[in-house]
Amino acid sequence: MRRIVSVSLGSSKRDHRVSLNILGQDFVVERIGTDGNMARAIELL
Repeated sequence: MRRIVSVSLGSSKRDHRVSLNILGQDFVVERIGTDGNMARAIELL
């Protein structure tokens, strides 16, 4: 399974995660907000 992540400095209240299958490949796509915490954003990268 492949994981696609968008790390944002925006609000964590808008975090979202979805699983999908495209042409037989499984993917998890998610958005992770860090509430303006730059150190946390860097940690996630």
